[in-house]
Amino acid sequence: MYTGAHTSVLPLEADVAERPTEQRDESGPAESDGGASSAARARTDALRLALVSSAGARGQAEILASSLQQAVAGLCGVGGLVHLTGRARQGLKLAATDLPSDLTEQWDSIDVASDSAPARAVRENRVAWSPPVSPTSADSGCEDLGVLAAPISLDGAPIGAVSVLLDDLPAADRQQFLTALADLTGDGLRETGVPADAVTRPSDRTDGGRKAAQVAAVHEHRVAKLNAALVRALSTSDVVGAIRRHVLPLFEAGGVLVIDDTGPVPRLVGHIGYSQVFLQSVSPRAPAVPADAAAAGDAVRPPFLSTLDDLALCSDVELAAFTDFIAVHTPRFYSSLMEVENEWPAMRSLIRRSGKKSWAVLPLAVGVHRVGCCVIGWTEAYEFTESDRSLLTELAGFIAQALGNARLYEEARNRAQRLQQELLPGTLPDLGPLRAAGRYHASAGQEVGGDWYDAVPLPSGRVLAIVGDVTGHGLEQAITMGIIRHAALAIAALDLPVEELMAHLNDVVGRLSSPADDPAISAVCLAAVLDPADGTCSLVSAGHPGPILIRPGRDPELVPIPAGRPLGDAATPPAVTKIPLAEDAVLILYTDGLWSGHAPDTAALTSAIASYTEPIGFPVADGQRGAWLDGLCDAITTVCTRDPGQEKDAALLAVYAARVPSDRIAAWDLVWAPESASQARSLTADQLATWRLDDCVDAAVLIVSELFGNTVRHAIGLGGDVAAEDAGVIRLRLLHLGDSLVLEVYDGSEATPRVRHPGFEDEFGRGLQLVAMSADRWGARYAEGGKCIWATLETRTAEETRTSLAFH
Repeated sequence: MYTGAHTSVLPLEADVAERPTEQRDESGPAESDGGASSAARARTDALRLALVSSAGARGQAEILASSLQQAVAGLCGVGGLVHLTGRARQGLKLAATDLPSDLTEQWDSIDVASDSAPARAVRENRVAWSPPVSPTSADSGCEDLGVLAAPISLDGAPIGAVSVLLDDLPAADRQQFLTALADLTGDGLRETGVPADAVTRPSDRTDGGRKAAQVAAVHEHRVAKLNAALVRALSTSDVVGAIRRHVLPLFEAGGVLVIDDTGPVPRLVGHIGYSQVFLQSVSPRAPAVPADAAAAGDAVRPPFLSTLDDLALCSDVELAAFTDFIAVHTPRFYSSLMEVENEWPAMRSLIRRSGKKSWAVLPLAVGVHRVGCCVIGWTEAYEFTESDRSLLTELAGFIAQALGNARLYEEARNRAQRLQQELLPGTLPDLGPLRAAGRYHASAGQEVGGDWYDAVPLPSGRVLAIVGDVTGHGLEQAITMGIIRHAALAIAALDLPVEELMAHLNDVVGRLSSPADDPAISAVCLAAVLDPADGTCSLVSAGHPGPILIRPGRDPELVPIPAGRPLGDAATPPAVTKIPLAEDAVLILYTDGLWSGHAPDTAALTSAIASYTEPIGFPVADGQRGAWLDGLCDAITTVCTRDPGQEKDAALLAVYAARVPSDRIAAWDLVWAPESASQARSLTADQLATWRLDDCVDAAVLIVSELFGNTVRHAIGLGGDVAAEDAGVIRLRLLHLGDSLVLEVYDGSEATPRVRHPGFEDEFGRGLQLVAMSADRWGARYAEGGKCIWATLETRTAEETRTSLAFH
């Protein structure tokens, strides 16, 4: 006995119209239609009710048949049911239906005390609705439908209910129509003079044509469901899922293979109901190219072969036959194994291993373009009727269109993802003594966006850490983001102060935003230059909140900095905030996709950081810092991007700020005088001997000598004052950073040095040429009170040199 799902009871007549928040059937007439449409619907309803009323004179069977027909038509339903309990009210019996008996067994008898819609309608004497319930049977056919029931009354007492199977709860006027129709049905039963208890369900065998129409109605409903699912499908897996849910139950099939044929090799994109051994036999692999074809340079199309070269399940003949089997251009139907084997004797053993006894091979084509093949199998012999063949052929067209659209969508998504990967930094470069990790998370429904991050190594072991956000998400924002990020890389190569870098980015965005842009480009940015030699960090923001600083033994804290104006909207350079960075400090730069709400709220972000750092602490060994940062980034993105409907993309960059050991730094302030060049050479040679960098001594001494000579000749010392005849000092600093040696000479002039090209007889102008030839890299940058000219040499210690020579 069917008890039904939980049912919501709706008020009758005028009360129904007062429920504006109820879900309505979007496939039915909208309540907001114009007056003409409403009037036409009212005339149609009146005609339907008149037909039900007139059936009372022709007997009880005609009353029930007419009531069902008009109820289903008036509510655009899939089918209808009439239950009667009689005056004794000892249970609801199915008295009439327009559905096949094998689909309505659960409705044959209903307990009046159950929660089903017909039972509630009888008990409460008002309209009742049961929403769709989970399937109770794979082939029930009605598991995904709701039920709307209205009570049938005799002399004011409910004796049954007329019910309609629907996808969704219909509008209030449709509920009122069903109520009026049920009232007329009760009036008609009274006029027949037949006791309601005596009403019996008409036999399905008395009307074969009606049963065929009932089956067709169920098929039409399933096809409509399949079509709707295929329209929504965005990927090949969605297409396969729609086939599994709607096609296989419709034909009681036991399996399906979906093959994509749009690429150079047929590709199995979905399968249901096949063993792994069979799937391994028919998955694509690259075949051996014949020697004559390879010599001629001919393109050879790989057949549909196994992915396992060492799995001798099928012969080449069998697999070639299967390739031809799925390459048909017209639908083929095989009701038995004998039919398949007679036509394809070469793949007899392969077919038997599939476990299927009947097959439908449906080519999938959009217009004249073949997109694949759908092979449906049955575990038992299946006799295909003309209706089956026609319906399967029609469904193949729907599936082909959906598969073609899914492939186009996947290709577009893959291109978008490739674009995003190319625009973002990918694997971050080696940052010397510092370590960094980054993450990007796209917003819901988008593959690309405008958030970005990067970490750029600068001379002397410094690192530029930068994040930005172009407002919005989509292809245009991703392109703008790529322009800004690569502009930042180009500007960073100039080694300018961080505030000047941000000023140049402001100019770039200003040029991107033309007056005709509506809306104008909106972008924010946060940049930080970390210096591991002196343990400082210089921060600049263009409309972006400050970073979060993590220090051992302390809670994560937001670094307060002036936000400044967004990029493209700033009239003056942004303010610089300089903070000290202790050993093992971690700086977190992020975009607004990682905070809650529209206003900057980093509570969830700091909580995620604390939840990760408190239990495990900070890594001790340098080799553990990269994995620790990856874990931190994963923990943050897991917590802060868990909403599947997140509307913003997000970028995250974490930098572990280690310090250069003090014994790897040497600095001296020497008098601005020609004699200091000799002293600088001696100091450099002695320090390199201490660091056991003997192979670098000659080149380093030459570079330092030339840089000191240029400084004395063309610049002034740090803190010097020409008017006061104070020459100032020249600062020499050496940094031993891993496998590189950095030589720095500071002076008090902001004049940038340039390489000259002297003639054969010129006495001067060759100093920087010698520096450029001796160093691996060299350059100059502005520094506090003047500038710094630097040169880098790749180094190896004496032991490393001897080890290298020993191996060779």
